[in-house]
Amino acid sequence: MLVGNRAERLIEFANQYRASMRTKLEWLNREPQDEAERAQQFKARREIVEAIVRKVYVYEDKSVKAQFEFEIPGVPISDGLL
Repeated sequence: MLVGNRAERLIEFANQYRASMRTKLEWLNREPQDEAERAQQFKARREIVEAIVRKVYVYEDKSVKAQFEFEIPGVPISDGLL
């Protein structure tokens, strides 16, 4: 159980982490200023996809299904596939 100052410190840490993530996501989604930034954004997006996507199936009709490492609330999943 978290009591006293520990709980306050944990809440403060969570708020700081959330603010940091928000700033990073804004950078990831903005228009790149130059080719170097474009490459950095591409690399960051690729790392995110590699971290959360277990497997991608591409079928002959060019349809795609992705198998994720976690469930997405509110999204129907059949056999772990989208």
